[in-house]
Amino acid sequence: MLQRFASLASLICICIVGFIISVACQASEQGRFELSTSSPTGTYQVHCKEVDIQDAEHHEVRFDVFKGRSPLIQKEVLYEGGRYDDKFSKLFPEHSWPSASVLRFGRKDRLPEYQHDEVTVANETDRTVAYLRLNAGKYEAFLVFELLPKSSVTLNVQPQTDDGRDASYIGCKGRLDNGNPIAESAGNFRVRGKYRGRAHYAVNITDQGVSIKSKEFELLP
Repeated sequence: MLQRFASLASLICICIVGFIISVACQASEQGRFELSTSSPTGTYQVHCKEVDIQDAEHHEVRFDVFKGRSPLIQKEVLYEGGRYDDKFSKLFPEHSWPSASVLRFGRKDRLPEYQHDEVTVANETDRTVAYLRLNAGKYEAFLVFELLPKSSVTLNVQPQTDDGRDASYIGCKGRLDNGNPIAESAGNFRVRGKYRGRAHYAVNITDQGVSIKSKEFELLP
């Protein structure tokens, strides 16, 4: 009788351990960032997915974009980090479409428009920018789709004030419609003691590359 009870107890323990492992594995899978979203007009369908590479030492969030049923962008990197870097979903817990061709990732934005900084992106080339990923600080990122030649778009971004920081950051990377990359470019600007209100940044895409400037602040070396 005791032997049968011990066997039953062992079986129950094995089942409990198996259940815990199963739940842990499911939680790990559920913890991976994955998102499917469509633009307000239904023009663009975006799918983002977090993947581990190099034996989980490195993680990336990649994205695909469809325009109607046709692929526009495939397997581009939205975010990458190492083992000890924050996950994308922690840095950018919310997403929204500020316009029909701009997708925003970041924290919930409750500020009135006049309290935001501005970033104007200008495409000065003769090609359409298929996409541009723009980062404003650590906690906000945008995907701009199909920016036409000789056109621009202005983004309202979270203010990077001098409260607790010495410098602001604007960075971008993308691709033209002919497949040519827009090389990653970034600028840090000295804001300590100089932030007086809404700041203005300009990102200019030319055939020679990308320039990033600020109307108010000095570009740090």
